[in-house]
Amino acid sequence: MARLARLGALAAPIALALVPPLTAGCVAGALPPSKTDVGELAIAGGGRLASGLRVATGVHWASGSMRRDTSFDVGGGYIYQRIAADDAAAGGSAASERDGERAGGLISEDMRPAEYVEWHGGYLEVAHTIDRGGAHRSWLGARGELMLQAPDARRATVGAYARAAWELFSPHEGVGAFADGCVGGAGVAHGTLGLGVYVESGAQWSEDQGTALVATAGLSIRLPFVAGFVFDLCPGC
Repeated sequence: MARLARLGALAAPIALALVPPLTAGCVAGALPPSKTDVGELAIAGGGRLASGLRVATGVHWASGSMRRDTSFDVGGGYIYQRIAADDAAAGGSAASERDGERAGGLISEDMRPAEYVEWHGGYLEVAHTIDRGGAHRSWLGARGELMLQAPDARRATVGAYARAAWELFSPHEGVGAFADGCVGGAGVAHGTLGLGVYVESGAQWSEDQGTALVATAGLSIRLPFVAGFVFDLCPGC
C-alpha cells in the first residue's frame, strides 16, 4: 500500500515531464479531487426518442477525503451532452439538398444537416451512502444542472435527476520525488481513487421543447488531489 501511495504521488510530476517540449526551467500543476462520469443516455420528448452521450467532471468532497466511513458527497462542475439530431429535421434538410443538386446549385457545409446537437453547462450534485464495505460503497443522490445549446447558446435547458451509484474505492496519500541528471521533480497525492457504475433518471425542461424524460447509465472515476512540479536545470541540452 505504501508503494502504491508513493506511485500515486509521483503521477503528477511524471505526467508533467512527458509534456513536450519543456521550454521553461520549471513546470508545475495540480488537479483537484474529482469525479468524472461518462455515460450513454436516452431522452424522450416532443414525440421522439433519441440517444446520446453525457460526460460530467467536477470537484467532489468524497474524492478528497481519506476516510473510508465518509457518508456524504457534494460536488459540482462541467457537463457536456450530445444527442442525435432530429431525424425529421435531418430528412427535410436532405430533401432540400437533393432539390438543390437537381437544380444545379451548390450546397455549402453550413446548409448540410447536423448529425448531433451539443450542450454545455454546469451541475451540482449531493449524495449519501446507503451501503458501505471496506473497499466498496453504494450511493443514492440527486443532481441539478443548467445547460446551453452550442454553438451560440440560443437555447437553455434545466434538468433534475435521481441517481444511484456503486463503486470500488481506496484512499491514497503519499509524497514522492525523483531525479535523473538535470531533471527532477516532486509530487503529492491525497484522497480517494475509485471506479464505479451509475444510473440516473429524471427530466430536462426547455421553454420551446417542454419536458423530456432522460435515463443515463455509465462509468464513474474518482481521482484524489494531485500536485507536483518538474524542473530542468539543463533546458538547452
